Amino acid sequence: MRRTRALVMRFALVAVSVVVGAGAIILFDPWPSEPSEPYGPLGETGVETVEVTRRDVSVVISIDATTVAGPEYVVVAPETGRVNLAFEQALGHHPTLAPTDEPTEEPDEETPSEPGDEAGENDPGPGNDGDLTPVETPVTAEQLLLRMDSGAEVKAPATGVFVNWLVPDGTEVKQGTPVAVLKYGGFALVGSLPATDAYRLMDGVLSAVGSIVKGPSGFDCELLQAHETTEAEPEAVPRVVCAIGDDVRVFPSLPGRLALDSGQSEDVLTLPVTAVSGGADIGEVGYVADDGSTEVRTVSLGVTDGAVVEIVDGLEEGATVTATPPPLVR
Repeated sequence: MRRTRALVMRFALVAVSVVVGAGAIILFDPWPSEPSEPYGPLGETGVETVEVTRRDVSVVISIDATTVAGPEYVVVAPETGRVNLAFEQALGHHPTLAPTDEPTEEPDEETPSEPGDEAGENDPGPGNDGDLTPVETPVTAEQLLLRMDSGAEVKAPATGVFVNWLVPDGTEVKQGTPVAVLKYGGFALVGSLPATDAYRLMDGVLSAVGSIVKGPSGFDCELLQAHETTEAEPEAVPRVVCAIGDDVRVFPSLPGRLALDSGQSEDVLTLPVTAVSGGADIGEVGYVADDGSTEVRTVSLGVTDGAVVEIVDGLEEGATVTATPPPLVR
């Protein structure tokens, strides 16, 4: 009898182990794999839930950075539209190529001209490579670089050197498209922003604070670039370039930190990030109806501090959702 009972108990333990190892979580999943209605209620609750509440959301991201002398950075289009390279037009030539100062030698009167010379076809002329010399054109802070067809202007954020255009004159570009590369004329903290953290920022980073390991700390720096990469680094993660003021004494290649502060959204609707599928723009939650049934609901998302995410649209204050979001595949 004891042997029979032991065998039964051993068989039961094995059976329980299989069930637990293979999918005990399914027994408590509010989102069954075969719902009775494709777009209706997907199951009865009986699991943990959370409510939509109001709170302030502060967005501060801290990244590692290094001091760099004369770093390059990109300038982006502020809106969608056609670009007008006003800086080049004001110069009268490409910013990296200038007409040579050397006078052109007069042709020998006895030398017969080649066909086409009378029309000037063989004359390099202004704007051709024969009359241009590579140059470095300086830019000053607030100097006009380009103008959008709407009239919006893009200006140099700091004093430095023009490096290159990234788009031809008259190109139609999307908002945020890199349009020019500049070189800062001083030291800057340069770091890499994890792509997943880029979504945590608002429309634009408002301020940044820098610190140097075993050096100056807590100083403000001017953000020259965030989110984008230079033409030479198309596969790199988003770069952050923050200009260090002349009053902060630094040297090249010093390790440091950058705290990017994107401001604060006050008194907004929020949910824990663990209750929402998706972390930027659009997501889904398991909405719990008054009768206890659950359904998938699409919500518009705002900023997140990594713990909670702003609910811009789709839910009201006090609404109840499942603590875990619905599966991506249903």
